[in-house]
Amino acid sequence: MQCFETIDYCKYELGLPTVCGLSNISFGMPNRQFVNTTYLTIAVSRGLTMAIANPNQEMLMYCAAAADTLMNKPGALEKYSSLPVVEAKTAAAASAGGASAGTGGGLTVASACEGLSVIAQCVVKGKRNRSYLRLIRPLKRAWSLK
Repeated sequence: MQCFETIDYCKYELGLPTVCGLSNISFGMPNRQFVNTTYLTIAVSRGLTMAIANPNQEMLMYCAAAADTLMNKPGALEKYSSLPVVEAKTAAAASAGGASAGTGGGLTVASACEGLSVIAQCVVKGKRNRSYLRLIRPLKRAWSLK
């Protein structure tokens, strides 16, 4: 917790950029990629500027892009929208370095879209242009009213 408080203090009180090495937090732990990804997501939400991370860790990179998007960072939505659509994977496949799992009872695009808004369905199905336009147009209108 002190690390997150320090990031927050540097960002909001001192106005300083911050950087950390992600693998340090999970040294010696099992399933390190989950710890690293969770830590990164929390740290980004507290103001982390940059992380030294393994860019080949797919889950980490997608979660970092998603966190930036949800925090409305400049250019984040475009970056996230440009990422390739990834099929659902099991935890075992993710921990094996991103190898694709079989189709045995996993999450499908159709089941993932059940009950979602049109925008969310566009995102899940990988229809970047449609989801981007449906999100950006109302946001631009709202921002111009300020």
